[in-house]
Amino acid sequence: MPGAVWGRRLPFPHVQRLEPAGKRGLVATAAQVAKMKANMADAAYVIERTRATTWHFALAYVNTAAVAPLVNRYLAASRLPYAERASTLQARGRASACVGKDWDIGK
Repeated sequence: MPGAVWGRRLPFPHVQRLEPAGKRGLVATAAQVAKMKANMADAAYVIERTRATTWHFALAYVNTAAVAPLVNRYLAASRLPYAERASTLQARGRASACVGKDWDIGK
């Protein structure tokens, strides 16, 4: 689509590196990104496979120390075989729904 504005997502299974960057940042390296149309437009994802690219994320509302353990747990789960990954994420989702802390890292 000419003139379209696309957002980007990094699929966790394709993230090669994820590290803290100071008190409020993360650095990720991935060789694949999913492009999405802006403003929730009805458009298919476009998968871009490229050489490894480094992405820098600034965290506006939470310190890196608060989010890093959660992100690393989900990154580790993304490395599991599919069946094990699905059950691990379902179990983690149920536990988070009961406790609530994992999903509200801003408090």
